[in-house]
Amino acid sequence: MKKAKDKKLLTIILFLSTAIIIALFLNMSSMQNVNSVNGEVGILKADGSTAPFKLGQTIFSTVKVNGVLLTSNDYLYWRFWLSLRATGDISNVHATEVRFKLTQELNGPNSWQAGTEGTSTGIPVTNPSESWFIVNLPINSVVIVPLKYRDVWWGDGAETSSSLLPYTTVVGGVPVREARVEKASAFSNWAAGTYVWTMYCQVVSVTWQYDEAGMGTKNATVTPNPSVISYTLTVVVGEAGSLSVTLTGQGM
Repeated sequence: MKKAKDKKLLTIILFLSTAIIIALFLNMSSMQNVNSVNGEVGILKADGSTAPFKLGQTIFSTVKVNGVLLTSNDYLYWRFWLSLRATGDISNVHATEVRFKLTQELNGPNSWQAGTEGTSTGIPVTNPSESWFIVNLPINSVVIVPLKYRDVWWGDGAETSSSLLPYTTVVGGVPVREARVEKASAFSNWAAGTYVWTMYCQVVSVTWQYDEAGMGTKNATVTPNPSVISYTLTVVVGEAGSLSVTLTGQGM
């Protein structure tokens, strides 16, 4: 990845911070639910394949993650999801509401925010009861619920409804993201220096509904504690030299 004008070579050093993985067990009458939020950071290739980052990975001369070369046309991605499971003598269990927010820091506090709990300027608010959150929860089965959010169109006409960013669909005329992505070539436009970029996902609450024999229909709300999972990338943009990626920390 070279910048044409000064032939600077990009050195990227990525540190994955410790990710807080939520595992909350609830007992409600005859119902026990396991609720967890998970995340993943990695490389998304042009063919749609992914290479999630692993721990303790240092590769010099070429930038690879899990043996996959990072090129200027690839994307780095941050993706978050819920894992929900219902157990007990109940039936007709389904999620009805998810409240969450995505925020970031880039060399300090940053105003970017998306999700259900308010957004930064121009980004539509995601409704806690969006159709993609209303899913059935079969007893004793883990159901994955992507934490999708409404967003703005990316970059001065660079994204259209017929040319979408990865992990994106269109709902009601606006893009809906299943992951935050950044094209690798974008880093070559950054001035030389070190950039600490942290993405946070906070699940505020999850609500679901179920039927219990003799008790009728009930609603249950989970407020995870702790409730935040985060990943930090430290991006070093340097002068001509070898490329390297160093990955440390913990993540799902």
